[in-house]
Amino acid sequence: MLEYQSNVTNIMPTFPQSGSHKLGSLKEITAKDITIILDVEPIEIDDEKVFNEWNFRIFFEDGTSARAAIWDYKGSQNIDRFSFWCEKEPYAKDVFRKIFFDHVDSF
Repeated sequence: MLEYQSNVTNIMPTFPQSGSHKLGSLKEITAKDITIILDVEPIEIDDEKVFNEWNFRIFFEDGTSARAAIWDYKGSQNIDRFSFWCEKEPYAKDVFRKIFFDHVDSF
């Protein structure tokens, strides 16, 4: 498993991402939990596919940063599952584990 060595130091909201693609999933977590952990309010989209979306930048102790996003898809928020993307590919899951711990799906 790849591991990103630098720890997260800060998270800040950003403008919506365009063209984000799923790199992983969060499980057993609610939209309210995500909002509290990130301290970033979701954008409520309310279309047929996505209802909540969080867009943010993650800052690391090594001075680097990465854009990231979390969203629900086709009602996944009703079963406490969300998709995520991070531009630190291929380290996206490891970066999200530093923030969401066991809520990052292992598949």
